Amino acid sequence: MVFTVNVDDVDALCDELTARGVELLNGPMDRPWGPRTASFREPDGHIWEIAS
Repeated sequence: MVFTVNVDDVDALCDELTARGVELLNGPMDRPWGPRTASFREPDGHIWEIAS
């Protein structure tokens, strides 16, 4: 299961996450169907995707 959260700026949030030590699984990248996304795994193992 992947949880997706819509955000205003994927790139800015990715910068903030990596500055806090979060390792991105992918992205930021533009998806063929439109949104810009990135994903990461949180400490409990759940995968989160951010999209704009």
